[in-house]
Amino acid sequence: MTGGFTNSGSIGGESGAGVSIAVGTWGSAEDIAAILNTADGVITGGADGFELTADALFASVTNDGSISGGVNGVVMVLGSAQGGFTNTGNIAGADDNGVSITASNWGAADARSDIVNTSSGVIGGGVTGFLVNAGNVYGDFLNDGSIGGAEDSGVHLIADLFDGNFTNNNQIDSTNNAVHLAFGTFN
Repeated sequence: MTGGFTNSGSIGGESGAGVSIAVGTWGSAEDIAAILNTADGVITGGADGFELTADALFASVTNDGSISGGVNGVVMVLGSAQGGFTNTGNIAGADDNGVSITASNWGAADARSDIVNTSSGVIGGGVTGFLVNAGNVYGDFLNDGSIGGAEDSGVHLIADLFDGNFTNNNQIDSTNNAVHLAFGTFN
């Protein structure tokens, strides 16, 4: 798949996902695609708000609007990924995670991919606010906004290798672990 995905309207899935995308490869290292929910965009799902499964993702993922799901807000299951993730809007997963990213490789040594929740970004989950479970992570995790998890963790990062910085400049909270980092190697 080449090209981008943009939502500036309203998308709702009553019992399943608001948006569910499954691709082999999206974009390329030379042509990073853009996945964008604009400030006017609203995506809701009875289960997940936004689901993306890809063997290889070369795309920036940006939410400036609202994404919510009865289970998860955003779920991405990826082989390798480059392009980064940015939230300036609101993401909520009522019963599980606000954002859940599973990847074999997030970023690369020569193509770092940051995860950023800006000062206007709000992410919340019924269990965990922001979950990353990856083999290797090359990029920074930066929170300038608000991330919360009701039952488990505000932010839970798991990686064999985390090559980057973890920076919180605002609020991360949970009734259990506010921040839970589990790294084999932390550079």
